[in-house]
Amino acid sequence: MDNAEKVDFKLDDKAILAIVQAVKDSIESSLSMKMKSMVESIVSGVVDLNA
Repeated sequence: MDNAEKVDFKLDDKAILAIVQAVKDSIESSLSMKMKSMVESIVSGVVDLNA
């Protein structure tokens, strides 16, 4: 019984890690999109000021 519980825990642990990784990836990609648009707006703002 004890061994079965350990195996279940390991599977759960891997599933949790996979979920965490997927969430992290989606957050990072959405953050990078936001950063990209922010940088673009700052750059275009600077260009507008200089023009």
